[in-house]
Amino acid sequence: MVIQASLLLEDKAILPDNPKRIISLTPSITDTLVMLGLLNRIVGVSSFCKIYVPMVKDKPIVGSYMNVNWDKINELDPDLILLGMGVQSKLIRMFLEKGYNV
Repeated sequence: MVIQASLLLEDKAILPDNPKRIISLTPSITDTLVMLGLLNRIVGVSSFCKIYVPMVKDKPIVGSYMNVNWDKINELDPDLILLGMGVQSKLIRMFLEKGYNV
């Protein structure tokens, strides 16, 4: 099943069915993924996720809340990147422009 989600940015995102390689840049989202039993699917997190979600302490850092390391993200080859709205809206647009599922 493919899920289509409308973003508040007036863009549409196609979410992959059963994503296997997830990057999360928001601690609350990372915490939710862990609670859902998806820790093994998280391949990268923000530096803030490591502070607030101790279970991801061994996951690679791909950036902070507002800045990312594009080389590291490309290396991790995610099939889904999760982040928040508001101040991360600029990042959402950048990910979409580069062809990532956000």
